This record gives sequence, C-alpha cells and structure tokens, in this order.
Amino acid sequence: MGWRGWVTKARVLAGIAHGGRAFGGPYQGALWFTNRCNLQCIHCYFYSPLLPEPNYFDVRAARRGVAAPPDPEEVRRRRTRDADTEATRAVIDDLLVMGTCTFTVAGSGEPMLHPEALEFLGRIKHAGRICCMNTNGTLLNRESVDALVGMGIDELRITTMAGTDEVYARTHPGSPPGTFDRIKDGLLALAERKASSGARRPYLTLICIVVRQNHDALWDFVRFAAEAKADSAVVNPVDDIQDPSMAPLVPTEAEAAAVRAQVPELARYLHERGIRHNLDRFAITFNSRLDTRALYRTIPCYMGWLSVRVTAEGNVYPCCRCYKVMGNVRETRIADIWHGPAYNEFRRTAGQLNRREGCACYDCSNNAPNLRMYRLLHPGSRRLRALQKDCAVYEQDTE
Repeated sequence: MGWRGWVTKARVLAGIAHGGRAFGGPYQGALWFTNRCNLQCIHCYFYSPLLPEPNYFDVRAARRGVAAPPDPEEVRRRRTRDADTEATRAVIDDLLVMGTCTFTVAGSGEPMLHPEALEFLGRIKHAGRICCMNTNGTLLNRESVDALVGMGIDELRITTMAGTDEVYARTHPGSPPGTFDRIKDGLLALAERKASSGARRPYLTLICIVVRQNHDALWDFVRFAAEAKADSAVVNPVDDIQDPSMAPLVPTEAEAAAVRAQVPELARYLHERGIRHNLDRFAITFNSRLDTRALYRTIPCYMGWLSVRVTAEGNVYPCCRCYKVMGNVRETRIADIWHGPAYNEFRRTAGQLNRREGCACYDCSNNAPNLRMYRLLHPGSRRLRALQKDCAVYEQDTE
C-alpha cells in the first residue's frame, strides 16, 4: 500500500471514531457503466429469462416493503441506459481527488458495451489506482486485450458458469451459437499477450455460480480454468435475493450433496495447478443461506466510510445491500453526496446495532471487510467470542 492508501485509511478511521461524518473519501468505489447486456445469464438479477422484471435496487426495496414500487415502464426502459459520459468522468476524477484507492467496475449490464469503457478504465489506471472489472468476456478480442494489458488493469472477473459449449448454452439461454468458443478465444489471447509481454496483470478470475442447470458440470469448469490459464477459480452458490422467480435455480439437497462430495478433488486439482480457489468456503455455505444478522448484532457496519456505489442512472448507494439512495451524480457532485446529510445519517445508524433500515443485513456480502475493520479497531474483542465459529466463515476470502 502506498502513502495514498495509508492517508485514506487514516481518514476512514477518523470518520469511524467520529461516528457521524467522513474526513476523507471512500476507500473503494464501484461503478456501473451501463444497464445494457448482450446475454441472458440464467442467474442474473437483471436479465435472467426467469424474471418478470429486473431486480434493480428500488425493485428489491419495494419487495421488502421499505419503498413504493417503481413504475414498471421506467424499470423496463432502464435496460437500455448507459451511464452519462461526462458525469462518469466527473465521478472518477472526484473519487481520485478524494483518495479512493480501489475501483470495481460491475453492475447490471456488460461494462464493455459502454462506448467509453476503455477510456474510463484508463482514466483510473493512469492515476495509479487499483481497478477490477466484472465482465461476461464476450467482448474480449485481441484489440481489447491489448488495451487492457497495456493500461495494466488489475483484475478481470469473468463469470462463465461453464467449461463447455453445451453447459454454457444451458446457463445462457438464447446466446448466439459459438459464444463460448469466442470467450475461450479471448481468454487464450489474453494469456498469450501476458506471456509475450511479461505482464502479470490483469489477474484472471473465472467464476461459476452453481445452479441446478450446471451443478453436474463443475469438473468441466475447473478444467477450463486450467486451459484458460486462470489465476483464480471462484465457485459460488446461487443467490436468489429472495426473489421467488429465481427459486428454480437453487439445487435440491441431493444435487447439493453430490456437489459437496466433489469439492476435495476439485480443490486438489486446482491446487496442483497453482490456481487459487474458494472451495473450502463454498463447501460450508453451499445450499444454505449464511444469515449475517447475528454478526450485525455484535459489530457495526462500516460501509458508510469505506464504500460508494454509483449505478448507470447515477444513483449513489453505500453498498450492494443498502437500497436507500444517497443522491444522484447527474444532479450533485459525488463529493457533496459523500459528505451530505443522507450519507451522514446512514453512518450514524449503521454504527448502531440492528438500526439499518432499508438494508438487507440478513444476507450481507460485506461481512468480511466489516469484520476485518472491527478486528482492526478492537483487537482481542470479547464480543466476537459468541460468533467464533461463524467468524471463520465470514472472514474467509472468496477467491
């Protein structure tokens, strides 16, 4: 970590100590470049063919009864929306000035579909910050690979769900013929470009979300990870985000047992090839929801000081499990939103146990960073003893 990271962390800690405001910028920023996508991944919260409507944050909030349902026509129109180019440049530049150290590009669509995606990524990397992109990999070709390797993007996280064309078609209904082979060609071009240039980045993580449609094909996935020269293979259980439409994706107990039985051999295969994985954690959490409410009866949430998330519409949220809008970057600069009254109120309530209205704290995906921050601030805390067993699961890395 460079001096900038230490300064940002010190300011984060000062804000946490204060309890109701921030003294610097967020440590990490998540940016959504577009809502458009060229696939219908079966597990996707926004494009799965099983869904009657996309699971945008306000749709989820309405389902939980903490907000009025959005207009259905407006929800459908969002699928065609890109992030505003000038607003996105301003967000990136402001976050850089605020000291944000790491950026994740993800969201409800395929980031590379935004016409200025490579410019945005280059803007972040030119400033020397860490940048990771979640992508479906369909737009990787020699030109885009050269650009990504050349700018030094730190990580590509590609969810293939499969290791063969047949399983890919199962998990991506309606995808054009040859899509999987095109992704494979792009990944092999990436490996070749890295080898020829001596580049270590981007770090390549392949991801498989286990659903009923691919639960019997994990060996194909790990073999594909080895063929594609992946640095990491991540296997995660499907998250239905409590949407009944996604229930058909959840494996049965018998299917889950069959998957768990394979985990030791899968882990050994990856380990022997030097590919990092998360299979130990996966075996614990697969087909069972890790209820994180117990954790937040013991520790606060620190996302109000650590994180900011900007959607393609420009809406700002503290994280992917808080559904209350803090502001919109098309109307207000990100720095003013970050230091504004809505964010400060979130910080005050997040610091109080069991007081976070509008957040899905029962299924928090930020449990690990929150727990690490709590341990940093309270070394040797006795309050965690009651959670000792669960903490071993919370704290495991997902890669």
